[in-house]
Amino acid sequence: MHDHPDAWPFKEPVDARDVPDYYDIIKDPMDLKTLSKRVESEQYYVTLDMFVADVRRMFANARTYNSPDTIYYKCWKHISRTKFKLVSNPASRFSLKWFLHK
Repeated sequence: MHDHPDAWPFKEPVDARDVPDYYDIIKDPMDLKTLSKRVESEQYYVTLDMFVADVRRMFANARTYNSPDTIYYKCWKHISRTKFKLVSNPASRFSLKWFLHK
């Protein structure tokens, strides 16, 4: 997911200096850097469902904060359609590390 062309808005936590009201609206932020750190720790995600919940939260935050005419909204919509299908299938056999970096 990290290497997807539309992943750029999700690679780092939102900087409050750039988006002052973001954390007033989004109370539980998520980004790919945080997801990666949690995967690398090999202790945070006990189940695939926990990982899926964080990915869904990242996309829900993008949908909540951004209006449909913004590039950020379009990016989450496109990446969620193309990448999230893999992770949302519980029968999938893949590495979370692989998923994040593809």
